[in-house]
Amino acid sequence: RARVPRGAFFPMLAGDEEVGVLAFLYEAPREFRGNWTDIGRTIAELMALSIHTHQRYSASKQEAAQQAQRVAQLSILREVSRIIIGKLDLAETLKAIGDQLQAGLGYGGFYVWLHRRDGTQLHEAYSSGPQHGWQPGDADRSLPRELQVERSPDGYVVLAPIVLEGATVGLIKLVRDAHQGPVAEFEIELLCMLLDYIGLAVQNSQLYGEIKETKSYLEGLINGAGDAIITVDREDRVSSWNASAERIFQYQAREILQQKIWTLVPRELYEQWQGEVLQGGGQTH
Repeated sequence: RARVPRGAFFPMLAGDEEVGVLAFLYEAPREFRGNWTDIGRTIAELMALSIHTHQRYSASKQEAAQQAQRVAQLSILREVSRIIIGKLDLAETLKAIGDQLQAGLGYGGFYVWLHRRDGTQLHEAYSSGPQHGWQPGDADRSLPRELQVERSPDGYVVLAPIVLEGATVGLIKLVRDAHQGPVAEFEIELLCMLLDYIGLAVQNSQLYGEIKETKSYLEGLINGAGDAIITVDREDRVSSWNASAERIFQYQAREILQQKIWTLVPRELYEQWQGEVLQGGGQTH
């Protein structure tokens, strides 16, 4: 018949917090009295202190790591914000964002596809680095509706839609080699914020494209006009003029640009016209 082990049990207390129980188990009958009881309690207190210290050390390390991650997040977001504000060309903007993701988070591949204006076919707006995982031509897979992380034989792939004003306008893919490790939780939060920034960059590029088209159209109208069309800056210097102005005034653009307007018309007459315009709108003479 097997003997039932007996033992002495001591709570392991760190202040008022119980972190465990210290148990002394034995088969032969014995009593824990006197010094044995004191020794058991002392060992339990020391072990509780050791466990509590280790827990606090682990918590402080985790907090320090989280702080470092937050600093990295803010640094990347700040730099991406600066990039979007400072650049209007989408390809340049996406390249700069990709460089930040590679340097700050270790992503080797960065791909962006955008829908054409009719909302149908995807076209590649930017590509860099290793290419594996999902491809636009995969007939057996639909576009992801939310950010997702996939494990592939070569590493990790992040796929996420680019949403602008409630509509999906494109897709990004990030590729990380296996030796870089899995995608951390804080990276998911960062990438979700970056999606908004990329959407803003796409919107800025679309507006910039529309402005360029309008500017080109207006320049065509101005240069093709039969009348002289001249613009003047705040210092009364000629800032632009068209081909008809060259023909009428017999000056080349390089000769007249940044010259005072009264090189072309008498100063008194120009100032009279300027005063009439400022007082009551456009005037015809």
